[in-house]
Amino acid sequence: MTTTFADPLRLATVCLSLLRDEAYDAVLGLSSEFVKDRYMLYGGRIASPADALRLLTWQQDRVQSVLESTDVALEPLAPGSALYRVWDEETVQAAVPFGLPAAEALAVVRAAAAAAAAPSAGPGDVIVADSLAAKQGTGGACGVVVLLLHSPGRWVLHNLVEAPHGWATFARGWFPDISQARAAFARASAAAPSSAAPALLGSMGDDDREDAEYWNSYNVVGENTPVYPLFGIMAFAMGGATFFLTHLARHPEVVWSRRNNPQPYQSVKQNETTKLYNPNGTFERTWSRNAL
Repeated sequence: MTTTFADPLRLATVCLSLLRDEAYDAVLGLSSEFVKDRYMLYGGRIASPADALRLLTWQQDRVQSVLESTDVALEPLAPGSALYRVWDEETVQAAVPFGLPAAEALAVVRAAAAAAAAPSAGPGDVIVADSLAAKQGTGGACGVVVLLLHSPGRWVLHNLVEAPHGWATFARGWFPDISQARAAFARASAAAPSSAAPALLGSMGDDDREDAEYWNSYNVVGENTPVYPLFGIMAFAMGGATFFLTHLARHPEVVWSRRNNPQPYQSVKQNETTKLYNPNGTFERTWSRNAL
């Protein structure tokens, strides 16, 4: 039996219904760890639809108006309208459109399937022709529920976004099947071993490209950067800290045994220093503690 988490379409339907009913705590339980971290960052409180939209969207668009005009109970999401994309080796995304007729959503998916099956299709290149958008009427704005594959067979809510130029434009770079998305990512990785994501940028819409460039900006460390200097610095720091703590523990003002050595400071002679460093040379030698 297929669970809600295993089916992106069913999960998107549930999430949209809960958002419409303002059941925000339930939505949070279906969300990704990224969304939950944002929830804690915003104070761990959702008191209004505006708070929920701020939590689930991090771009300036009109997805709220699309969401308010959508009732999945009256207009169910089109079966088979989900598209998939492999962003990196650990990130698989699903996109489910809402706020548009089912026929338009399915027309884009069929076009994406045909483009993916074409022998001339390049790495990660799913191009929905502009003529299709004009013919099918997919040029109008709609909303998109973006899901993440949390673990095998378990999808979670990640984002809500508006497709201002229509579902056809948003669908560029997405695939109707996960296996096709993985194959496209493998081809892109082979073409550019350092990162498959840049190879996919050319087939994305403007919104997806900006999102991709934002996440790529965090890749500031090269793949072959050696970590040996880091180990050396950490070893030096730990060694210095251990030495200094040992010096403090053997200080004459520290009493470890009231029976054997109740007043260790009494053993400090006039020509001895208890400091770690004697720059002026006014003392003949450094005091050393012989017993705890």
